[in-house]
Amino acid sequence: MKKLLLPLVLLWSCTDNLQDIALDTGYDFYPLEKSMHWLYKVEEVNFDAFGGDTTRYFLEERIGDSLIAPSGEVRYLLERYRGEDSLNMKLDSIWTVQKFQNSLVVTENNLSIVKLTFPVEVGKSWNGNAYNSKDERLFYYESGTDLDEVKVVISDIPQNLVNQDERYEVYQRGVGLVRKNYITLSFCSVNCSSELGEIQSGRILKQQLISYGKR
Repeated sequence: MKKLLLPLVLLWSCTDNLQDIALDTGYDFYPLEKSMHWLYKVEEVNFDAFGGDTTRYFLEERIGDSLIAPSGEVRYLLERYRGEDSLNMKLDSIWTVQKFQNSLVVTENNLSIVKLTFPVEVGKSWNGNAYNSKDERLFYYESGTDLDEVKVVISDIPQNLVNQDERYEVYQRGVGLVRKNYITLSFCSVNCSSELGEIQSGRILKQQLISYGKR
C-alpha cells in the first residue's frame, strides 16, 4: 500500500495542474467588475486635405451599473470621461461591455464589436463584426511584448499609394486594455491639389494606460 501512495499523489497533482491549464480561459484579460476604472493618456491627430490637427487629452473609463440583456447575459455600462487634465473630466459617452462564455463584446456608439474571444490563444482569429452589419473583419491574437500581454490585431495594411490601415490593441492579464494604436489614412493618388501621396484624410490615435484600479 505504501508503494502505491507516491504514484497516487503524483497523479493527483498532475490532474490538478491539467485542470488549471484547462480553466485558463483568459477572462482576466478584461476584468469586469463594477467600480473598476482605467485612466489613459491619448494623442489624436485628425487629417483633412489642409493638414493635421493634434489633440491631447485624458480618457477615463469606468465600469458602472449593470443591466440584464434580452439574452439573459449581464451587460455593464462603460462610462467614458474626457478632459485636458486628469482632475477635470467630463462625461463624453457611455458604451456597454458584455462578457459571454466565448467572447467579450463592446458596443461603441451603437456598434457592437467582438474585442476578445475565449480562450485567448496566440494565432486565433475571429470576425470582429459578428454582431453588427458591417463587412466581416478578421481580428487575430499575437504575442504581446510581455508574457502577460496579448496583442489584438484589427487591421494590418501597411502604407501604400492609396491608404494605410494599421490598428491594434494590447490587453494585460488582471488589468485590461493597456495600449491602443490606430492609423487609418487615405492618400492622394490622382488629380492631387497637393503633392502625390499627401494625406487627404484619416486619423492617428495613440492611447496609453497610466493608472487603473477600483473605486
